Amino acid sequence: MKITKQQLKQIIKEELARVLNEEDSPMEILGVHNISNSRILIDAVRGLLAQGGINDDNSRTIENWLSKRIQKEPDKELQAELSSLRDQMMRAVGDVDRSGQTSYERNRARRIGQRLAAPGAASPTTGRMTTLQSLGIGE
Repeated sequence: MKITKQQLKQIIKEELARVLNEEDSPMEILGVHNISNSRILIDAVRGLLAQGGINDDNSRTIENWLSKRIQKEPDKELQAELSSLRDQMMRAVGDVDRSGQTSYERNRARRIGQRLAAPGAASPTTGRMTTLQSLGIGE
C-alpha cells in the first residue's frame, strides 16, 4: 500500500493533535493555570490530596511536575516541602514497597548510607573511624 505525501502529512497532523489533546494540563488536574511557582504547586497538590482527587491516572503527571519543580527550586526548604508532598502523594495512591517506602525515600536512604560509608567517614556502627578507614584502606 502506497501513501502519498499529502496522506502522510494528514496522518502526522491528526496524530500530533491527538497526542497534544491527551496531555494533561495543570488547569485540568489541579485547577491552576501556572505551576512554575512552587508555592502554587504545593497548595494545589495539597488541596487535591485533601479532596482525594489524586488517582492512578493523574498521579504520574503530578509526580513529574513535583520532581521537575524540586530540581529547579533554589530554596532548600521548599525543596524539602515538595519532596515530602511527593512522598505523601505516592503513598495516597499506594505507590510504595513492602516496607511502606516510596522509591524516592529508598533512594534518599541509600544516598545517605553511601555518604556515611565513604572513606574517611565515621563508621555507622561505632560512630568513629576504624584504623583502616583512617589510613584510607578498605571499608
